[in-house]
Amino acid sequence: MNMHYNFTIIIPHKNIPKLLQRCLDSIPVRDDIQIIIIDDNSENLDKKNFPGQGRKNTYIIFSNKSLTAGGARNLGLKKAGGKWLLFADSDDFFHQNFSIILDKYVKSEYDLIYFGMDSVFSENLKPANRASHIPALLKKASLNDEKAKNIIRFKFLYPSCKLIKKELVVNNKIIFDEVPASNDTMFGIKVSFAAKKILYLDDILYCLTHRENSLVTSYNYKNLKSRLLVSFRLYFFLKNIGKEEYA
Repeated sequence: MNMHYNFTIIIPHKNIPKLLQRCLDSIPVRDDIQIIIIDDNSENLDKKNFPGQGRKNTYIIFSNKSLTAGGARNLGLKKAGGKWLLFADSDDFFHQNFSIILDKYVKSEYDLIYFGMDSVFSENLKPANRASHIPALLKKASLNDEKAKNIIRFKFLYPSCKLIKKELVVNNKIIFDEVPASNDTMFGIKVSFAAKKILYLDDILYCLTHRENSLVTSYNYKNLKSRLLVSFRLYFFLKNIGKEEYA
């Protein structure tokens, strides 16, 4: 495996191969982009025709046990060879300016670069309002608005829409929680806290979809309990660094 990519994109997947293919189609085929797909014990799996098979620099890991999205992402981190890390959910996708943005910042000395996102309904691609406030906040942050910077750093914890230096994650031993829901919250806060050089950009890089029956829209007891317990951990982390107002 080539361990000298500029970028590694990690994508966990479970039971939505058609949407995963849409996500892959939004990523340019480039020699410096490594894609790692981790299938989290999908049902009725067709490995032969699985999205990404035969695609250049694309590595597919099939798990025969349930990992959770956090466990899948951690497995991807262990295999990542890129200087920069990006994360995508398999039902989301990148915009057409993706390749241009990568080229622009590949040699950047920043630890963490934030980008904007928009959102659509997954089934018809009509506009949705998930994270609709993020681009405006990023615009303010890019103009050195300290309040906007803090809101982005300590409240915008979603792992996608960011370029993250891999060495930042490795050196600080940051991993995802392997829990039913909110697996990315503590990863996000630890990355933003550890980063010393941060760039805020309002360029729209990523499309966040709204989909019925997704993990985000699931409100069963197990997921609600997981979110609650993670929110406690987030609160105490923020309290310890003097930023509890953003909990």
